[in-house]
Amino acid sequence: IVCFGILPIIICYKIGMNHIYSMVILILYGLAGLIRLAYFNVMEEKRQNGETDGRKYYQGLPITSMAMALPILFVVSSTLEIFLLVAIVAVAVLAILFVGRGWWRMIHIRR
Repeated sequence: IVCFGILPIIICYKIGMNHIYSMVILILYGLAGLIRLAYFNVMEEKRQNGETDGRKYYQGLPITSMAMALPILFVVSSTLEIFLLVAIVAVAVLAILFVGRGWWRMIHIRR
């Protein structure tokens, strides 16, 4: 949660997401990341207690996806005039994908 939850919040805050509406999105991102990690840990323990075979897929978008999204945003920031708006939308979309139950069924990431 520190590396892929709190640190991206601090980085985004320092690059200009320091208005009320963007800070709300950053807080929601942090909470969504925390919920994602807690839910995954609980469900994985429950699955291991009930099953004996190995898992073939992870469900949902992992919180580590911000490690790819944030650098990509910085690379294209010189070509984007609306960089801050794109960053706000990206953080909000990632937060929704972390906890969106419908997305957890649709997105499978192989180990």
